[in-house]
Amino acid sequence: MSQSQFDKAVSCFSKAILLQSQQTEFYIQRAEAYLQLCDFQSAALDYKHACSLQPQTEAYPQRLAFIHYLQGQCLFDLGKFLEALDSFTKAAELKPCFRLACLTALGRYSDCLRSVSNWLETDSQSADLLILRARLHHQLNQMTLCYHDLRSALRLKPCCPVAHALLKRLKVLKCTYFLPAQRGILYRRLRNFTAAIEDLVLAAEFGVEGEPPQEHMRDDSEDLEEDAQTQLALTYNDFAIQCFSRGLQSEAIKLLNKAIEKQRNKSELFINRGGVDPRLKRVMGVGLRVA
Repeated sequence: MSQSQFDKAVSCFSKAILLQSQQTEFYIQRAEAYLQLCDFQSAALDYKHACSLQPQTEAYPQRLAFIHYLQGQCLFDLGKFLEALDSFTKAAELKPCFRLACLTALGRYSDCLRSVSNWLETDSQSADLLILRARLHHQLNQMTLCYHDLRSALRLKPCCPVAHALLKRLKVLKCTYFLPAQRGILYRRLRNFTAAIEDLVLAAEFGVEGEPPQEHMRDDSEDLEEDAQTQLALTYNDFAIQCFSRGLQSEAIKLLNKAIEKQRNKSELFINRGGVDPRLKRVMGVGLRVA
């Protein structure tokens, strides 16, 4: 083993096991030699035998779980997805905390996100879990939620370098795309209101958190940040008109309330809410209009 002659090491450990089959350490050493040869199946069998010889030793099942996880990673990289899933399942059964790692390796970020959110609901919030959820939101391109989790994590752990690094990446992203506000405006014109709202909310929130790193972009960024709130109100208004036209009256009222929260100085928004709400419509006698 010390000279990296792993094939010979396997042969020697096998002879030792034939002479003393109850020596747990011989199986462990042979398993480690198998690992160096990427023979995961043989390594797993030796660790299983070690577990049966010393069931009270917690380190052996944990190592076995890691071997299954490593095997799953290799199978996944080779495109053998069903075999990879089987290995990941075995790893998660032995060590539940491997569940997230396995799901992440399979690209099942939504499942990971649900698990982490459940932990945050049932247990006390921790900065590490919030950062983990922020990273999953980032992977799923849910930048607003990612930002919120990072801010919450930093309130619990102000000097966390991981949270600061990811927050910096979000701010760089802000400047790289010259603020999500521009994209949100385009989405609004395309009447993709859900996507428009997400981008405009993100743009408005980024605007509160300091200046972009490049000086020459500052003026344009400030204009877009100020415009994001206005565009957000207009998007809520347009979305409300669409909902109302489809008979979704209560949803239209909720959207107009959100629009008014953003722009209380726009009389058109109040008029539209009066046109949607039957209690006000009878009094005001107005219809909807584009703000």
